[in-house]
Amino acid sequence: MADQPLAIPIDKIKADFQDFLVPDHNRRIIFSGPFGIGKTYFLKEFFEEKENEYFPVFLRPINYSILSNEDVFKFIK
Repeated sequence: MADQPLAIPIDKIKADFQDFLVPDHNRRIIFSGPFGIGKTYFLKEFFEEKENEYFPVFLRPINYSILSNEDVFKFIK
């Protein structure tokens, strides 16, 4: 058991996220949360299983303070 990496089960969350992505009106999303909460881990795990269904685009800004939040959302649209 000591050789197995510690992993938090996220199967239920992955199923909920899949249900959210299914409707046609959810074609673009912004996935946001505090630093260190596990966003990257979750997205890597989710899209690794769904690589033939989705084309994920990951934006990793170096400096979050380049624009105000309103300007960032306008830029992304």
